[in-house]
Amino acid sequence: MPFCPHCGREVGEEATYCARCGSRLREAGGERMPSVAGGTEGEPRAEATLPPVEGPRVPVAPSPAFKVARRRWVYPVVGGMVILLAAVAVLLALFLAGGRGMSLQEYKERAGNLHGEAGESLSELGLEMEEIAGSLSGSEDPEQIEDALAEMEGLLDECLAAVREARNGLQGMRPPKEAGSLHREFLDFYGECELAFAEAGLFFTYSRELISAMVGGYAKLTRFLTGDMATEEDIYRAMGALEEYYSDSLKELQAVQPPRGLEDFHRRFLETWNGISPVIADLRMALANQDPAKLASAESGLERWQSGMSLLAGELESRFDEVSDELMNLGEKGADLEGELMAL
Repeated sequence: MPFCPHCGREVGEEATYCARCGSRLREAGGERMPSVAGGTEGEPRAEATLPPVEGPRVPVAPSPAFKVARRRWVYPVVGGMVILLAAVAVLLALFLAGGRGMSLQEYKERAGNLHGEAGESLSELGLEMEEIAGSLSGSEDPEQIEDALAEMEGLLDECLAAVREARNGLQGMRPPKEAGSLHREFLDFYGECELAFAEAGLFFTYSRELISAMVGGYAKLTRFLTGDMATEEDIYRAMGALEEYYSDSLKELQAVQPPRGLEDFHRRFLETWNGISPVIADLRMALANQDPAKLASAESGLERWQSGMSLLAGELESRFDEVSDELMNLGEKGADLEGELMAL
């Protein structure tokens, strides 16, 4: 079988040109040109190896099929990015225009409604506290005091809810430029109210828990002081009830958690309450042994204990007045802010 003298490819017997490289295989007279050097007919030859061509490479243009395939993912991605950027631009424009879109009149109306609703709760709280404080003036009935404190707790919870609602509403507003300073004052005011009401609520809860632990004890002690016991059996029965009451109330008082700022007061309260323990012991010995000296010691100790408890009660009442004044001042401050709002 002959081979091409140029590329070594096997060619047909009658072929004039090589099917691979296109070289002429026959002379003008029809004679076959010699095969590749060293080759013989019937033996395939190794393909010729061309030397590398030096010089710059010419980039090959991608086929149309590649261009079409690339467009299938490029265009959707680019289009999605354009849409996303447009959406961000619209949202940013709406965000920046939100504050400028509220007129002064609209701000005054919306802020005034929020402040008015909270102000009603503040005013009601002030009136109720004055009424409760007046009813407790000079009262020594622990149950009455406990009920009054529980009522105040409920009022504070209602006011705290109203204050938080007003503050949340104000935080969601973007006031016009001329109302910016007053708007910040409103937010600071309601933040101050929220903190004050929360602390006042803790104080009233603490006071109520103290009173609750002592309910009934004063009546028992009063029976000893007034001597309102007809027989010796009555005395012993009252003595047993007093010891039981003291033990139970001490456990309750020790479980009470004082709010911030009243830790020292609570410690002194427990110390004073523990001062009744030797008084009870002297009373029991005096009754058992008919010992006048122990009875006198018990009476003296009881007077000192009552004096100490009165001082602590006065201290707690002073704190009560401070909390009431603070809440009253907040009510006045809220009224001043309402006046500034109307003056805009």
